[in-house]
Amino acid sequence: MHTEQRISRKSGATVLSYALEIKSGVFPTEGAQFILDLGIRQEDKERMLLLLARRQEGKITAEETEDLESYIEADNLLSVLKAKAILALKKAR
Repeated sequence: MHTEQRISRKSGATVLSYALEIKSGVFPTEGAQFILDLGIRQEDKERMLLLLARRQEGKITAEETEDLESYIEADNLLSVLKAKAILALKKAR
């Protein structure tokens, strides 16, 4: 009898979150501040909003859907990084 093992898909944000778990538990404040200063470029934000609007209208292509998913994953990743940076700065105080 064949037993199917389910493998859960992890997002890039989840995998990077695991990678950023520092073994010593100390995240350098300079690194945390650098991460907090990162952001999505304005032209990318505008493109993401355009793609979201096209999706809501039901006029988005498959290629645009892939682009939108990439933007969303990047934004999620940045949010995870920033949350970790904020926690690191709070611990450092």
